[in-house]
Amino acid sequence: HQRHISAYVHFEPTRENEAAALVFPGSHTHTIYIEKGYISGILSNFTGEIFHAFRTETILASILNRDTEGLNEMVAEGARCAEKYGFNRAMYIAHGMNIFNEGSEIDRISFCEGVINSGMKKSIEFYCKNKWKGCSTVAVVGDERTYHIYKLLFAESRIVNDLTYIKNDDVMPYTVKGLVKLLETKDVAG
Repeated sequence: HQRHISAYVHFEPTRENEAAALVFPGSHTHTIYIEKGYISGILSNFTGEIFHAFRTETILASILNRDTEGLNEMVAEGARCAEKYGFNRAMYIAHGMNIFNEGSEIDRISFCEGVINSGMKKSIEFYCKNKWKGCSTVAVVGDERTYHIYKLLFAESRIVNDLTYIKNDDVMPYTVKGLVKLLETKDVAG
């Protein structure tokens, strides 16, 4: 059963037939495909879980635990390396950058963010091209840092040409609110 959620998540398509993918970052990043105001598909990925694991349980923790302000174009470079060499090799390149003190701290964390989030980019582009035909708009529902990561990731995309930011500064994540709203709708529909 499709549920109308566009008003709930503060995203209203500009045309009745517009489609968009709404990304809800988190430990399990969910992407909800909205077509004509209705949920038509869902895509889920591990991103936050992977970031947390690398941040706490690997030799890359020294990069990922640094407090840095901002990100840069190395996000896109990390994603390109993951695409070209694979995830494992790209993460090892990040380790090499750290060992040999290549680039700045911001370069290294940006590169890691690009590698870790490269799978999101790849899966969203795949779905927009092959399953969610006509979807070229992606809205990131989260914080500014996450939006900036996606902005850098999709800057050269041939598939996603419109990236939108929906600020989520509530205590309760949108995914939880969405579930509550869907349950309420189910109760009303009976």
